[in-house]
Amino acid sequence: YKVTNVRNTFPKEFITTIMIPEMNKDLCSSTDWDEFLVFLGIWFLIGTTEGCSRHDFWSFSTVSLFTDAPFRVNEYLSCDRFDEILKSLKYTDLPFPPYKDLFHDICQIVEAWNKNMFENFKPGWATCLDESISP
Repeated sequence: YKVTNVRNTFPKEFITTIMIPEMNKDLCSSTDWDEFLVFLGIWFLIGTTEGCSRHDFWSFSTVSLFTDAPFRVNEYLSCDRFDEILKSLKYTDLPFPPYKDLFHDICQIVEAWNKNMFENFKPGWATCLDESISP
């Protein structure tokens, strides 16, 4: 049984050699692995929070139980920078094929993700969850 942390979940080599260089072509200032992890962390936080808009996480109002987002992320990444990275996301550096391939944009990251999971993730009883044990 091999224990991994969240950083090992992502295919770092693919992200740093393919995704980030492709994204940097569209960014005003280059990003790097550390900033990309901050971006992902904020994206996961936004994705798991209900009842507020994405931009509420950068509000300068006091956190309230009834309005806006329950967290503020201004100190980690500006809203403009988050949006810039989001708009520049690229998952491949391959040229378009001469035929219509609906998966062209993601096939490289899917392959890298699967390879990384095979190398770093060893499932066991502690990681198995299905609807029979979930309320």
